[in-house]
Amino acid sequence: MSNAPPLVVDLDGTLTPTDTLLESILQLLRRSPWDVFALPLWLLRGRAFFKATIAERCAFSADLLPLREGLLEHLRMQKSLGRKLVLATAADRRIADAVAARLGLFDQVLASEHGVNLKGPQKLAAIQTQVGGDFSYAGDSSADLPIWKAARSVIVAGASSAVAREATSGSSVELLIEPQPFTPRLWMRQLRVHQWAKNILLFVPLLTSFAFADLGRVAHSALAFVAFSLAASATYVFNDLWDLDSDRAHPRKKNRPLASGAISIGNAVAVALGLLVSAFAIAAQVNAHFVGMLLAYLVLTTAYSWYLKTLAMVDVLMLAGLFTLRIFAGSMAVDVPTLPARWRWTCPPAAGCWRFRSSSSSAWR
Repeated sequence: MSNAPPLVVDLDGTLTPTDTLLESILQLLRRSPWDVFALPLWLLRGRAFFKATIAERCAFSADLLPLREGLLEHLRMQKSLGRKLVLATAADRRIADAVAARLGLFDQVLASEHGVNLKGPQKLAAIQTQVGGDFSYAGDSSADLPIWKAARSVIVAGASSAVAREATSGSSVELLIEPQPFTPRLWMRQLRVHQWAKNILLFVPLLTSFAFADLGRVAHSALAFVAFSLAASATYVFNDLWDLDSDRAHPRKKNRPLASGAISIGNAVAVALGLLVSAFAIAAQVNAHFVGMLLAYLVLTTAYSWYLKTLAMVDVLMLAGLFTLRIFAGSMAVDVPTLPARWRWTCPPAAGCWRFRSSSSSAWR
């Protein structure tokens, strides 16, 4: 038997680089999108109730959850030496039990239940009551600082440099795992910057109308390209969030930044929302018709990501339609019609008219 004290391990951000609460919310919304309106009401009843309700409704699966391999290897070695391992987390009991069952390493599980959110001082009290005053602790966030200070030795996994310094100050360090460094390349992969090349189609109306000497129209085309590219990157983020489980089950896609946990769900959502706001702010500098085309693009790509790509042939037609939509959007940006020659604008689009008249008929179309 090992003489080392019990090793208490945090879950979110420590054993797994992701957040199981956000993972649970995603799983819930994939099954029941309308529950998004119930989330604030559940939260008003307290964080423990919020977590319990989501865990109950989402049928959380831990099978594909990314894990911090360096820490997991250490835990397996300690387990082989006979050391007691305890999983202590603010996640709901059902989430914690699912992770513990998958790994088969933990002798005891402490988690949020019965209206108690097991975080910070509440977690420390539970550890001291149920595990004892002599323990080691593995954590990652500032909320773990009181627990680290009470522990005989500390493991810091994926914490920021400031938190790591405070956690290890004056403490016996058992293991220190550095967080994955920020790299622009990581975000370029997530935002699929190489896919921006598709949006060159927005310049087609400008070139075919030989209006490339008109600096105003060139500027509008450039703004349209930037707006579409930012919006496209945002849709890639939301698509990856929607496909998180299927990506993790794929031999290649499991290495994507979101699927692997290299980029957190919270950061990804914040960046995606920022990109959308920026895209529409830029689109508004072009004209209202282009804003409408950008909105149509987002609606269609969302429908494709959520459902249409599962339909045979429909997905191919949708992708072709999105390429065509880019050309129409480019024409809206520079006020160049892309309809057949027999159709003419009845008035400039900028004037607010959105009707066409056929040269072979006086009827409004």
